[in-house]
Amino acid sequence: MTTEVAPSVDPQHSTTHHTHSKAMSNNLPSMTSSSSWHPSSKSAERETSAKKTDEENLVLADPNIKFPLENSWSFHFYKNEKTKSWKENVKFITTVDFVEDFWGVYNHLQLVSRLAPGCDYMFFKKDIPPMWEDSNNCDGGRWIFNLEKKFRTSSLDVYWLNTLLALVGDQFMDESPFVNGIWVNVRSKGDKLSLWTKNAKNAEVQLKIGRRFKEILGLKENMLIFEEHDENNKKDMPLYRC
Repeated sequence: MTTEVAPSVDPQHSTTHHTHSKAMSNNLPSMTSSSSWHPSSKSAERETSAKKTDEENLVLADPNIKFPLENSWSFHFYKNEKTKSWKENVKFITTVDFVEDFWGVYNHLQLVSRLAPGCDYMFFKKDIPPMWEDSNNCDGGRWIFNLEKKFRTSSLDVYWLNTLLALVGDQFMDESPFVNGIWVNVRSKGDKLSLWTKNAKNAEVQLKIGRRFKEILGLKENMLIFEEHDENNKKDMPLYRC
């Protein structure tokens, strides 16, 4: 903190200084009850602020009030039953529109790390099915993070939850409209997280999404790769890396 010291007054300028001060005082606003300078106005501001805070606390404490998500999201489950087709193996669970609903569903689902090998969870925007052939997905791709089996118990649940929270919390910001959902695969040899996006050819958007996804997961460089959904466009090398 810097302390300013008032300059000494030169006696020969005291008269001039007094006259100048008087003129300034005449220009100051009157400190009446109607003036914003009046102490009571500050008190009123504090009372208004306190009242607003109390009202906000009442809203937060009201169990009947819910907080809407930026987008509605749907949970899906996949179990590999060989007697059924792929579409028959995908089961819609429910759609969540509010923060409270999201937590209600998440807390009742089996943890990802405890799923049997061959099972998946999918979390996609409402009305976007987890199928690459869908019009919302067909021109897009997915950012893929492969996780060794030995890290399933210690890390998979954390990665999955952090990604879900990033989606419902709209943490992809300007690129959020290009993010369709997240898919987690649990397999015997290892697990995989795939963030599905639109418009695979838009390198600027995809790389911004990839970098943000890397931050959310807390990964090092080049641990994420991007693949297009369209088999005809897939190459030996990933389209992008982050």
